Amino acid sequence: MILLIDDDVQLRMVLARALGKSGYDVREAENGQQALERISEKMPRLVITDLVMPDRDGLELIKEMGSRYPELPVIAMSGNAGSAKGDLLKVALRMGACATLPKPFSIQEITDLVAQVLGDATSVG
Repeated sequence: MILLIDDDVQLRMVLARALGKSGYDVREAENGQQALERISEKMPRLVITDLVMPDRDGLELIKEMGSRYPELPVIAMSGNAGSAKGDLLKVALRMGACATLPKPFSIQEITDLVAQVLGDATSVG
């Protein structure tokens, strides 16, 4: 199961549908707090999170997941990667994300990255 976290409802739906078509079971959360609740219900194989969100942003979430679930891989994505706050994607890597993806990206890019991170030759997970 993949946990997909983004406050953009439309993007979350598109990504969930695309990953589902690639054979993955996807659960969704709209913010970091909701994500932690989902993880406590069922441990995912992978977390994909946006970095800029209300109610616990992605960087806070990566830090917290790193201390609670150090073996859980995280892909960080952001459209604000080069913002005035610094390069958020680089910060996410330093905080424990295993991979990053700057927005916008293609469906092929995210499905390839998910397969690579999970080591799925068949993209079923």
